[in-house]
Amino acid sequence: MARDFFGGLVILAFAGLYYVGTFDIQRSTLADNVGAQGVPSAYAAVLAILALLLVLRSGYGWLTAGGATAPASGKTHKPQVPAGRAIGRMLGMLAIGVIYLLLIEWAGYALTIALMIGAVVLYQGGRATPATLITALCGAAFFWLLFVRVLQIPLPAGLWGGAI
Repeated sequence: MARDFFGGLVILAFAGLYYVGTFDIQRSTLADNVGAQGVPSAYAAVLAILALLLVLRSGYGWLTAGGATAPASGKTHKPQVPAGRAIGRMLGMLAIGVIYLLLIEWAGYALTIALMIGAVVLYQGGRATPATLITALCGAAFFWLLFVRVLQIPLPAGLWGGAI
């Protein structure tokens, strides 16, 4: 748990530095509404939120699940994952990302992101249930609305042509 807490603080610091680094991105007269700083700034904000969640989840934060605190011994009951298995899991996630990149131009962003979300849920041990399908579809709709409609970033339509 201490590793999550301090790791979260390090990631939070990195997110802050990354955000400050976006100030050096030059503004262009050709920029759209979002500008060159928009997406990097959004990435920094998401990274900061995830880092805060990691700190809070660690048990040393104020908002832990069920008010749990870190064990007095500092030890957790989390089983150690063998290095070979951890590398295999990492390569599996990388493979999902590569497949996503290979499909996005052909299948389009909306379908590809839905497939990726579903694949990650299943790969991480989730079950193929209607809730998994709903999660993938709602996640795809959210990200499509965020990038295409709100931030006005054109993404590949793929099979859908100009329909979406």
